[in-house]
Amino acid sequence: MKALYRKYRPLKLSDVVGQDKTINQLQGAIAQNKISHAYLFIGPRGCGKTSVARIFAHEINQFDYQLEDSYVDIIEIDAATFTGVDNIRELREKAMIIPTTGKYKVYIIDEVHMLSTSAFNALLKILEEPPAHVVFIMATTNPEKIPATIASRTQIYRFSLAEPELMQNFLRKISGQEGINISDAALRIISERGGGSFRDSLSILDQLSTISDKEQQIDETTVSEALGIPSQQGISDLLQAYQESDTTKITEALSILLNAGFTADSITTELIQQIIKAPSPKTLPLIERLFSVTGNFLEAKLTVALISTTQSLTTKTANPLATSQTSNPAMASNKVINSAPAVEPSPPSPSTAQKKSESSSAFANIRNQLVKNAKNHKAEHALPPVEPEDLTPVAPPTLPEAVVDSAGSFNFNGFVANVSNVNPTLLTALKKSFFLINGKNFDIYPEKPVYWRILSQKNNLDILRGAINSINLTVKNPDTDVIPKTAVSFDQAAVGQTAKPDTSSPNLSSLSAIMGDIQEVTDNPF
Repeated sequence: MKALYRKYRPLKLSDVVGQDKTINQLQGAIAQNKISHAYLFIGPRGCGKTSVARIFAHEINQFDYQLEDSYVDIIEIDAATFTGVDNIRELREKAMIIPTTGKYKVYIIDEVHMLSTSAFNALLKILEEPPAHVVFIMATTNPEKIPATIASRTQIYRFSLAEPELMQNFLRKISGQEGINISDAALRIISERGGGSFRDSLSILDQLSTISDKEQQIDETTVSEALGIPSQQGISDLLQAYQESDTTKITEALSILLNAGFTADSITTELIQQIIKAPSPKTLPLIERLFSVTGNFLEAKLTVALISTTQSLTTKTANPLATSQTSNPAMASNKVINSAPAVEPSPPSPSTAQKKSESSSAFANIRNQLVKNAKNHKAEHALPPVEPEDLTPVAPPTLPEAVVDSAGSFNFNGFVANVSNVNPTLLTALKKSFFLINGKNFDIYPEKPVYWRILSQKNNLDILRGAINSINLTVKNPDTDVIPKTAVSFDQAAVGQTAKPDTSSPNLSSLSAIMGDIQEVTDNPF
């Protein structure tokens, strides 16, 4: 009996689920008979790269595709074991032989990033002057390891993981065909644990289908126990105790989960996923501490992460002025002034008081407009508006109109203040990111996927784009986009630095273009 992920593997491009844009492009290439000599499929594991490569190889040759078939004109190569330069030289020699039955001789190279540097150089020779009858389809999960000279000679197609709703509907369809009695809540957990991978999700469903009779429904509890993951209620109770800053409840909730046989590693993973689903100002700082729960003594580290962060939150709550200054860069910049020794203030002149009132009113008006543009319904306590003719010239506020000045210079601190005014919790993810400001383009490179998922959520992305004007803002995915060497950190951007100078020598740049990313080592390792 076949495993479900093999039984329901697509046999036609039209059967592929979740990759509509890529499939439409490949079908268009076949319909118009515009077949390139090389393709590069990029995406996470389990998203269908190899399956689509096999289907495409058969369809351009007009072969009938079956899982067990074997055509001599379609050659599959695993680059993890086919890494040497001699292997590629042998491939080049055989590639010159015309196909026997099909129109094209197709080479499918899986995990192509595993090839050695010399093997890449040998492959480059045939990619530069390919025979008319040869097509290369390369698949990789690490595109940053592909030399630029190889990638530039291919057509690149990106594959993505399936959305949870799409995956759940797909699993429901398979469950119905297989006669698996399973609840929607259980399918939702399988979709989450599968991480958008069809192969992983079907493997979990296949495993669960054998643990109960067909008459007995597989529910949420059954899935959690079978996969060894904490229940959603237990995780919710732990987070609730954390938000209430109750160390006793935290200890009790954590003990219940640990005594039930769940590992500290699985509890940490579920906590992070739960926080990402519904982030809040109290729970976001916990993510950074949870990342340190690795290595030995995981239970102790998890307890310390929960309780120490709770004490930090309690301290901040007790001192709201310090918290507001930290979350608002504009207020933080006045920290030196505010911390000066108390001196009996002199009565302000009427003109000074009037200017302060007018400046605050203008600031509140623009803030309200920012909130409206970002579609955020957070209440704003603005001062009563004043008529335009009553306004006197004041310093530009750090809001959208001040992000780009008349000279075209970008004000990063103004951007940060705008975001903080609407949703200060986003600063946690921004501080763990790098930035590249180039003319009208503002690219954000989060350090880890968890921060990318927070910033790329639709509401949060609207807030980020609403905090600037006349600039194209893009949040880059760390799984597919490498952080450029010229990108600056949060602290560097805060002091006005927009890009790092490229200090690499021309010789290293030339070598990197051929052999991949090369860095000069200046420190003595001994």
